[in-house]
Amino acid sequence: MKKLFTVFTVALMMVSCGPSTEEIIDTKEREVLKAHDLTMPEMGKINGYKRKALDKAAELDSLGDQDAANTYRDMAQTLEQANEGMMQWMRQFTVRTERADWETDETLDYLAKQKAFIDSVNNNIYEALELGKKTFDTQE
Repeated sequence: MKKLFTVFTVALMMVSCGPSTEEIIDTKEREVLKAHDLTMPEMGKINGYKRKALDKAAELDSLGDQDAANTYRDMAQTLEQANEGMMQWMRQFTVRTERADWETDETLDYLAKQKAFIDSVNNNIYEALELGKKTFDTQE
């Protein structure tokens, strides 16, 4: 009996010493929001490069260089898609207060999917930024 009590006590201590479910959810949610917060400040640059690409396409159109103009229009589309990815993620993200009645497993699964989604959005943003930097920052 004494041995059973000791095993039970140790098991109880191990469970109580770990992070609570709420702490785990908080950590996962912070990871998702941190990923968003890393790239959100870059959105102005994305839109700036998009405007430059469209301006350059218009300039090349006026010179009759359709192939080069199309290259800049394609770049503007890539930049717009990166921007739209962030906007789409923000529109569909469910804030904590709207998830209050969700089960723990459902919440953790949702946050894991959101982390993957925002990581993909971030990759697209960084690739689009690199394209804009290579094209425009070396020309100025």
